[in-house]
Amino acid sequence: MKLAIEIGLLFTILSYGYSKPFPQSLELSTKRSKTSFNDLSQACETLSPVHGLHQPQTGPFPYVITTNTDSVEPLGKIEVRIAGKNDEKFKGFMVQARIGDKIVNGKFESSDNVGLIDCFDGKENTASNKVHPDRVDKDEIKLTWVAPKDLQEDFKFVVTVVKDFKTFWVRQTSDTIKVKKQ
Repeated sequence: MKLAIEIGLLFTILSYGYSKPFPQSLELSTKRSKTSFNDLSQACETLSPVHGLHQPQTGPFPYVITTNTDSVEPLGKIEVRIAGKNDEKFKGFMVQARIGDKIVNGKFESSDNVGLIDCFDGKENTASNKVHPDRVDKDEIKLTWVAPKDLQEDFKFVVTVVKDFKTFWVRQTSDTIKVKKQ
């Protein structure tokens, strides 16, 4: 239950900051019960923060999602960058590699700015921001993702960006990343 509360608070805190760092990796379960806080598996599945009655934005996405390459080999690395257009800032993010609605079980690398989450059967397959005590808005974030050794299908990075508690965009996608066959 404690873990469920930590993950549920993750998206809420994205906009407000927190005075202590999050654990390096948070274990998630896809099991649901009537008595548990079900936002854990929902966040892994939908990439949608639970911000009360606030709904995702449907207008233009004021951020860009870029990668340092348009192809990768199994076990290869890709840098993913999220940045604001026209100096647009953001407070939070969540990123996964996906083939359609299925999460690719590659692994994000840890850094000072990135919290790693285990979604479903994966290990560190979801990246989210670590919340900083100074609550400074982000201009950009750079993430490194390592492809799994059995990767065979092209995929996209799927991103949620939180500008503030009321303003967020869900499931925005990068360009397709091609898989180089070995």
